[in-house]
Amino acid sequence: MAIGKPAVTSYGSTPSVTVCRKRMFPATALMASRSGNVTGAGGNNAIIAGESGTISSSFGNNLILGGRVSQTIGGGSIDSFLIGNYDCDILGNSYAVGIQSSEGSIISVTGSSFFASSSIIGSGYSRILSLGTDRTRNSSIISGWTTTNAGKGSIAMGYRVVNTNDGNLVFASWNDGTTVFSPVKSNTATFRVPNGFGINTNNPQESLHVDGRIQITGVKIYASGTNLYLTDGSTYTNRINVTPE
Repeated sequence: MAIGKPAVTSYGSTPSVTVCRKRMFPATALMASRSGNVTGAGGNNAIIAGESGTISSSFGNNLILGGRVSQTIGGGSIDSFLIGNYDCDILGNSYAVGIQSSEGSIISVTGSSFFASSSIIGSGYSRILSLGTDRTRNSSIISGWTTTNAGKGSIAMGYRVVNTNDGNLVFASWNDGTTVFSPVKSNTATFRVPNGFGINTNNPQESLHVDGRIQITGVKIYASGTNLYLTDGSTYTNRINVTPE
């Protein structure tokens, strides 16, 4: 096949396989896509069995696999892929992943002078975005709904999380449908669980329910009957009488 000329196999009005070879870049492919479009200067870009997908990145090694409606990998994205998504975009200077997400889940690092490694998995109406230079590296949203993560090295999970701080692990369960959960500090693990956080129990009775012993900087706390014990684990033990409610 001559350099610069595409080979197209069509059945009816829908292209089945399109392979383009460019003079300065490796192969670009459009395969079994209903209305996909591969443009831009990058090479090794491909759309496989996706509907209404577009790769317009100026860099290469990007993939759209399956999915429906207005999927885009653009800007300076490189080594990025969308798999089984609905209406998702990867924009800006991204090394990014979107898997089984829907309705405008966007990975955008526009305005950052660095490539960001980010991912959105199993989420809807969620976005990872940049607040400036060297932001949103290694950030993820997992099973998010109307969730935003703009923190570097952060993971946001659950319902209506808005994280703008670095190094955070954030989880919010379903609530009244309007309340946003937003950590105020960096490098924290924060959870919104209205019916309790359980450790070694599947039925928490309080905000924090621990079935077992607790150690705090060398001091252990445990309960036996109606008594609460403090011990250093070796020579010192103090018993506190507890009257049940």
